[in-house]
Amino acid sequence: MDGHDGRTIYVIVLGQVVVAQDIAQAIAEHDPGATVITTPRREDAVAALYGMEGRLAAVFINTPPRLLADDRLGTAARARGGQIVLIHDEAEVEGERDGYLVLPRPFTTDLVVATLMRAAVPQGR
Repeated sequence: MDGHDGRTIYVIVLGQVVVAQDIAQAIAEHDPGATVITTPRREDAVAALYGMEGRLAAVFINTPPRLLADDRLGTAARARGGQIVLIHDEAEVEGERDGYLVLPRPFTTDLVVATLMRAAVPQGR
């Protein structure tokens, strides 16, 4: 994958379909040409990351930060240059560290867009 076809990709890995759709809608309003993938399964997200052309902007995932260090999804997202956005109680308590962003809950469209803007800035990973 060369990642130069111009599409921006966002992946949302959440079991809560309504929450995933709310985030997807906010992304679509912010970046209408983007490809947004929603799935409840991490394995499907990993396969999508390796199977798609384009620039990965962010992966939204409901997981504590401690589980991402050696995680296949985290590794795949970093390999594609994407930012990981955590949506999890533990992440909200610990705050942003280890290069991860946190989307606090309850969130608004404005908070999602602000997170997208931050994800667009290259992190010192």
